[in-house]
Amino acid sequence: MYEAGLFFVFLIIASSIISAYAVYPLDDFNQRRDLSRHCEESRKAILSATVKETGYVNRNGEHVIRQDISVRHLLLEQLYLEENGVPRENFSYPDDIRRLANGHFRYNWIIRASSQEDLIIGNNGLIEDVNEMHRVTSATVTSSSWEEEGPDGKVEITLYLYE
Repeated sequence: MYEAGLFFVFLIIASSIISAYAVYPLDDFNQRRDLSRHCEESRKAILSATVKETGYVNRNGEHVIRQDISVRHLLLEQLYLEENGVPRENFSYPDDIRRLANGHFRYNWIIRASSQEDLIIGNNGLIEDVNEMHRVTSATVTSSSWEEEGPDGKVEITLYLYE
């Protein structure tokens, strides 16, 4: 009788495991894991990618050219300069980052750099409307974040990949 009861418990455990795999297929889990890994690697790649030439107009009206600088440094620099009075419309960084990233990603994408202000760049360039961000986060396939110390405090840089 004891062995029959023990066999019955093992039978229940085994059937639970089998039904769990039927409800949550292993392929779906592997696909999500692969997308997450792809997003993480894509974030690292795009933030370390170099923009050949870009620039901005400083507060004195002088055009400043930046050459061979990483996307990560451009995002940090733009946030810092904006916080110190350079208007957002004076930068060509977002357009140059967009061109570089569009050649890299197979999904729609958004890069969001956040500190005191948000700098959001997507497939079509600079995103000023925060509602666009809400639409994207509801359709997000995966995202990957990185936090680092910028000149004026912590900056979080997040890459969103979505359909």
